Amino acid sequence: MLHTLTALQGAEHFLIAAARLWAAAGELLTAGAILWALDALARAIRGAYAAGRFVGRLLWPAIHFTAATLRLIDWRLVAAVVFDCLKVLAVAAYVAAVMARCGLIALSAAMGRRYAATVAPAAPIAPAAYHPAAVIAADMAALTCAQLRALTGCRRKIRKAELIALAIAA
Repeated sequence: MLHTLTALQGAEHFLIAAARLWAAAGELLTAGAILWALDALARAIRGAYAAGRFVGRLLWPAIHFTAATLRLIDWRLVAAVVFDCLKVLAVAAYVAAVMARCGLIALSAAMGRRYAATVAPAAPIAPAAYHPAAVIAADMAALTCAQLRALTGCRRKIRKAELIALAIAA
């Protein structure tokens, strides 16, 4: 019996150590996913830069050496196209960041739900806190309207709830 109990305690220590290792691996996985997303964004920026350089090299002779070509280019249209491309890139980067964030949060929550009991002991549930005015109002509900009028000094005939509110406000 003692040998079985010792083996169970050893297995419990092993499971706790494995759960802690799994939690640490989850944190490393999260950090790796963030770095992967940043690397993908950097590759996209490098690709956009290389494409811009290529287009710039193609257009350089036409823009700088041919006056007729310069007169034919509608710079407002070019500016509008460039601005639209920048907007699309900004929206795509934002959507990618939001999707990566939501995915990482969901993954972290799923891992937390699955392995939280093995990593950290369950905390006791604290009793609900009551506002002091609510406790005083509950105590005053036992008094009669006449007693509440005497307490507040009110001579009008009003509801008991209004008298309690007057007593708390005083």
